[in-house]
Amino acid sequence: MNKRKGRYHTLGWIFFSSIMVWSGFTLAGSQMGDTSPEFNLTTLSGETYSSAKLKGNKAVYLKFWATWCSYCQEEMPHAQHTFEQSGDSLQVISINVGFNDSIKRVERYFTNHNYTLPVVFDEKGELFRKFEVYGTPEHILINKEGEIIHRSALLNDKLIELLAAYNSKEIIK
Repeated sequence: MNKRKGRYHTLGWIFFSSIMVWSGFTLAGSQMGDTSPEFNLTTLSGETYSSAKLKGNKAVYLKFWATWCSYCQEEMPHAQHTFEQSGDSLQVISINVGFNDSIKRVERYFTNHNYTLPVVFDEKGELFRKFEVYGTPEHILINKEGEIIHRSALLNDKLIELLAAYNSKEIIK
């Protein structure tokens, strides 16, 4: 792809993502009530998570994000706090979509903000496609049975309420 086409593709994707965030919904195929796609994740620190091992043991909160996404930046403290408060019943995993980002940029961002939650770098967009994510941020909450129970483009009261139900400590916005 030449530079000019790549720039227009990027601008179009950002515009589409902004519209999706502004409108508060996504067009994703994996909706509430659907079984979550299976996944095997390796974080930048080498931790591994699989849907098969988590199913039956923990609910999973996936936060798709990018370092250049202003909404993602605003919501990341909540994800960190949720991770810090999560107990044995909730696994929080942040997934950088890898689009116009780099591992170095993600690591620098985490270091600069003292974030410690698990982060996966989706370099080839496999998770992005698997979960049919169309923009950032995207929040997906999967219950212990492997069913998607919440999906939203923005952090909202319903998600905060659901996350709090999996924790003994209060989750803040």
